[in-house]
Amino acid sequence: GNGMRGGMGNGMRGGMGNGMRGGMGNRNDMMEIHALLAAHQTITRKVTLLSNGVETVTTSKDPATAALLPKHVAAMYLRLKEGRLIRGFDPLFVAVFTHAEQIHANVTSIPNGVKARETSSDPYAVKLIQAHARAVDGFVKDGMAGMHTIHPVPAPAAKPAPNAQGGAQ
Repeated sequence: GNGMRGGMGNGMRGGMGNGMRGGMGNRNDMMEIHALLAAHQTITRKVTLLSNGVETVTTSKDPATAALLPKHVAAMYLRLKEGRLIRGFDPLFVAVFTHAEQIHANVTSIPNGVKARETSSDPYAVKLIQAHARAVDGFVKDGMAGMHTIHPVPAPAAKPAPNAQGGAQ
């Protein structure tokens, strides 16, 4: 539908423009992301999978990086809420933004970093939340080298189809 067309259009523009296309706070977001990627070896991240999403605890032994973590996470959730796509070249991020209305986030500053709980009552949005958490794990592990990774979109949840073969067998 319309959301997908908008997402794909933004994705192409974002991809062609190195993700630096306009929008309030975009340059600042990119500067923060680059700083975090550059400091990735100082970052520790623990992801707990929940039945309805994830809880992540991300910390850094570097005080400047630790201070940046809650700011970055809050800025990314604001982007999600406002529909300001980031990483439009990456199908997983496009899908996450497409399902933004189903994703709920609670972000808390903690000593040396941030705790985030992302949940959804929509089973497919839960898959996207968990796939996104794995993608962020990759950024923490790989730093700048992981920046251009394309992340696959999870397969949609199988819908029960009782009439698929004409009813009971």
